[in-house]
Amino acid sequence: MKLTKRSIDSYHYQGDGHSRDVRWDGTVRGLGLRIYPSGRKAFVLSYRVNGRKRLFTVGTYGVLTLDRARIKAQKLLGGLDDGSDPLEIRHAGRDAPTIAQLCDAYLVDYAKDRKKESSLRQDRRLIARFVRPALGARKVADVTRQDVLKLHNSLRVTPYQANRVLGLLSKLLNVAEQWGYRPGGSNPCRHLEKFRERKRERFLSAPELGALARALADAEKDKSELPSVVPALRLLLFTGARLSEILTLKWEHVDFSHGCLRLPDSKTGEKTVQLNAPALAVLSGLERHEGNPHVIVGKILGAHLVNLDKPWHRLCARASVYLLNADGGSEAGRLVALLAKKLGRTPHYAECAREAEHRKIELPLGLGNMRLHDLRHSFASVGAATGHGLIMIGALLGHRETATTARYAHLADEPLRRANEAIGAWLEAAMKGEESGAVVELKRTR
Repeated sequence: MKLTKRSIDSYHYQGDGHSRDVRWDGTVRGLGLRIYPSGRKAFVLSYRVNGRKRLFTVGTYGVLTLDRARIKAQKLLGGLDDGSDPLEIRHAGRDAPTIAQLCDAYLVDYAKDRKKESSLRQDRRLIARFVRPALGARKVADVTRQDVLKLHNSLRVTPYQANRVLGLLSKLLNVAEQWGYRPGGSNPCRHLEKFRERKRERFLSAPELGALARALADAEKDKSELPSVVPALRLLLFTGARLSEILTLKWEHVDFSHGCLRLPDSKTGEKTVQLNAPALAVLSGLERHEGNPHVIVGKILGAHLVNLDKPWHRLCARASVYLLNADGGSEAGRLVALLAKKLGRTPHYAECAREAEHRKIELPLGLGNMRLHDLRHSFASVGAATGHGLIMIGALLGHRETATTARYAHLADEPLRRANEAIGAWLEAAMKGEESGAVVELKRTR
């Protein structure tokens, strides 16, 4: 008997509530309509695999039309000839891991032994904040390019973060292929275009350095920060080292005789950091604590300082007030002076901000947008501006790629400009018959 829409609509369950009621289709072999005691109707496919009789639910009637059910059943029957069992495939899909499960396995079984702790922390953060909420419940094998695009585009306002999430998700799905959770070469992140990132370049100017130096000195005097905070910041500035390299530095890594730090491990592997006179002076002035091997000690016995962010922001706010106060001719400078007179002390930046808002004065940000990593940038920028080549700066910073150092290339124009101006001034003075200084004859080269 051939199933039709009219006959399907007219069928009602006929049984004792436990027996199976199926009406078979005469058009497609094995296709039938199962009617449940509840009245629900579903298309089923009966077939045999290795002599075993199987009944596979093709889809619910109403969601799936009769014509679509016949097409789907024929495809399933065609797959039987290739040895595939639709029921086994469905069961395997139900047992397949989700993205959340993949993330757990990736962190424990893959990344833990292959990544540095700082990179591992970053992966955990991106997984918790973005990957799990967006895709955690999805089966690994079911994630599509549209899923990835949707997540990436949702983070377009923070392009750097969006690209880091895309990179992590691509790595996760590559690992899934290695572990057999997805077919090889099926990673939906492949060939997706990343957002353009604008490299953030922020360097301390000479006045800003002066204001920061005063803030650091005052913090030492009034003991408003932990004793290790100010030396840590000075070392970051004088060495151009990364934050993790200074915070985890141990005394055994400090080579005073050769004036360097010999780091057994860093972001780029084993590394030597050269120490200039100011950096050596900071290290020489630090006290060694019994039972603690670290140079920058923390609150916990035997541990190093963990976080510099909060003290750094407090000191930047303090330096910003000093910077504003130094510019007494500006509105902001006059405001700081008036507040200082009224309070009988140097005001805090927050107090200046509230007063500026009340007076409708635009208060400069000062050092409010400085990051700790910008101390490293400042070290490099001074090197470029004083005429040192990019290869030399890259070596001091421990860059593996010259492209990483190239961001400072434009700063190297400053010494050239100064030299050009000096030459022009000398020539102009000579043409006017003015005293220009002695002319030194250049040696000829053969």
